[in-house]
Amino acid sequence: TVYDQSRDVIDIIHRTMEFLVEESCGKCTPCRQGTEVMVEVLAKFHRSEGSLRELRNLEALSSAMMLSSLCGLGQAAPNAVMDSLQYFRDEYEKRVAK
Repeated sequence: TVYDQSRDVIDIIHRTMEFLVEESCGKCTPCRQGTEVMVEVLAKFHRSEGSLRELRNLEALSSAMMLSSLCGLGQAAPNAVMDSLQYFRDEYEKRVAK
């Protein structure tokens, strides 16, 4: 999917992760809980209530999910988060609670 610059990157990633929570079979903890935690953290950034610590935690959680999830969904679920952090980190940093 291609989006123009009027779209909110964090909203797109948040909605993507909400979808992946529903698609997870729930058999392995990294995917089941990892996607839920990501949705919670992304919701904070969406409301401009995130923190720099949560950014670091998102990266660590993404790596853990990629390495320890049992199936491709859990291993690939963090890709959108990681890519958005790589290319749009400033959007997250703008929404750190002051």
